[in-house]
Amino acid sequence: MVGTRGRNINYIRAKSGASVWISRNFFDKKTQVVNVRGPVECVKCALQVIKKRFPELDVKPINTAVPIHRNPALQPTMCQLTLPDAVHVDVVVSAACFGTTLFLQQPGHPTYQQLAKMDGAVRRHYASSGQQSAAVPPLPRPVNPGAVCVAPSAAVGDDGENIWHRAIIADVFPESDSVLMKFLDWGGYEQMPVGKLRQIRTEMMHLPFQAVEGHLAYVTPLLRPDQSADAQLESLSAIIQSRFLAGRRLKCQVVYYNHTWQPCVYLYSREPGAPHWRCVQEDLVLAGLATWFCMPRVPPQLPSPVA
Repeated sequence: MVGTRGRNINYIRAKSGASVWISRNFFDKKTQVVNVRGPVECVKCALQVIKKRFPELDVKPINTAVPIHRNPALQPTMCQLTLPDAVHVDVVVSAACFGTTLFLQQPGHPTYQQLAKMDGAVRRHYASSGQQSAAVPPLPRPVNPGAVCVAPSAAVGDDGENIWHRAIIADVFPESDSVLMKFLDWGGYEQMPVGKLRQIRTEMMHLPFQAVEGHLAYVTPLLRPDQSADAQLESLSAIIQSRFLAGRRLKCQVVYYNHTWQPCVYLYSREPGAPHWRCVQEDLVLAGLATWFCMPRVPPQLPSPVA
């Protein structure tokens, strides 16, 4: 699959325009995971090339976007915020992972101002030192992908307590009795034991989930075949946050959707006091951290300069 010095996998990338990399399989040391990401056309092309090399391989799609299992009594008020199409929207990047995957909050949305109040309520009810924590029941078993609950993040508050957030089960690993959690208001993924999850209170379902998972459009990370792809992607996420996003005002523009209907966006940044906006993708390519997909693309539409 990889080939000498990455020859085969580099050919697949160049032929399809998709991002292709190999990662570890945490639950089977004898196998690895082939990751393919990009626009639908690029992914299909990459799978065709892989199928040609491995004819016995079944490449039919089996994964879709993680559904949110709705309690009928809560359905009218439980929803995930979305990004408007095509227009420029003020955003905050609350988390970054997998290199070019971002979680975007919209500070201009009317419900955003209620997020701090929601976080405070979750903290009071679920922190281990809270008076009501003992009365909070664990999540019923068996757990299934798509179940909404409350989970502790790796982040720690000033009092040394783990910070709890609303979350959704993205995947289940019965072998280790653990789950992959996606945090719905602040973004990011964390794997943790099932026993850490707690049922969510009814009144905590009325605020729309604030973090929208999106991807930088038209670019794929430049990865070295002689280094761990996971480590490189983690490093790239940190670099994007520190060098291209920190301390800057940000806007995004949805330009297309991937095969799981997650938005792929142009991200624009502007340093304090600077009148002109920059396209983050163009900066990443110029810095040698990413490359453009080999496909026609809509050019960036920079927001108007600030007078």
